[in-house]
Amino acid sequence: SPQFNYYNSVLINEKDEKGNYVELGDEFLLEPDAHFSNQRVNISLSSVQLPTNVYNKDPDILNGVYMSEALNPVFVENFQRDPTLTWQYFGSSTGFFRIYP
Repeated sequence: SPQFNYYNSVLINEKDEKGNYVELGDEFLLEPDAHFSNQRVNISLSSVQLPTNVYNKDPDILNGVYMSEALNPVFVENFQRDPTLTWQYFGSSTGFFRIYP
């Protein structure tokens, strides 16, 4: 099974009782952005969301998440090129979707 960590949108910036970031949560810098109605977003990276009934470390999920990470620079470039663009998504047939920002 592939070993790969990603930013799970439900777990980002979550810490356990000892103050450590939870697995797949890690620190994900979020800053208010006027383009997104001052919502706190990260315009450098996307995050991944999975339905609750999908195992977040399933090999098919990990492989798809790993492969789709190449979309990060595409999302950033799209956003820089088109000032009217807001949210961008990628949906996978395995059940996850990637969200930018």
